[in-house]
Amino acid sequence: MKRYFKIYIIVFLILYPLIVFTKSFGYTDISKWLIPLLVTMVFISQMIFNFHLGRIKWLLSLAFLFVCTGDFFINLTSLGQYSVLAFVCTHICLITYYFSENRFQKKDFLLFLPVLILSLLAYFSIFSKLSAFQAIVFAVYLSVLSTMLWRALCYLNFSTPNTRKFLIIAGSFLFYLTDVFVSTNVVFNCNGLVVATWICYPPALLFLSLMNYRFDKH
Repeated sequence: MKRYFKIYIIVFLILYPLIVFTKSFGYTDISKWLIPLLVTMVFISQMIFNFHLGRIKWLLSLAFLFVCTGDFFINLTSLGQYSVLAFVCTHICLITYYFSENRFQKKDFLLFLPVLILSLLAYFSIFSKLSAFQAIVFAVYLSVLSTMLWRALCYLNFSTPNTRKFLIIAGSFLFYLTDVFVSTNVVFNCNGLVVATWICYPPALLFLSLMNYRFDKH
């Protein structure tokens, strides 16, 4: 397991800058193959790292399977617009996993406030430039995304190793930022947002794939 972990990190550190570079400078003929390769590796790796879990591991595997589906649609088909459905399913799986492991407590309400403020800022920053249909879709998607991030932050109130807390919260936050950047870029079509998206997205997947890796056992 330790050897595979090292290989996983090394391959990630090779693919990550390549993807950021090719996406930033428009080399889509290369990035469209690198991205599916990355998400497939992440999917397989999280299955290995979550193998010791009970039935709940399938929620995480399903979440990453939807990630693969979404990225395959975007990069290898003409159905990229439907990838939003796959990513909604990803976040619903993560929400379900977080709730099932970390039960709701009253003090969790306080952690929703910063997420709410952040999401309202994101929404109203582009609201005026959206059609009525786009505004509804973005509101629904942002609600699901915000719930996912909130439940990740609730791990601050959960008894689990600090490394694991960091991986869950940082991974979820970077995933949140990724999807906000993607949504915002639909309106502004800015290369800076593309760069920001790909700086955030691969580490988000890496951190979440490692959330149940037993660092203390290896």
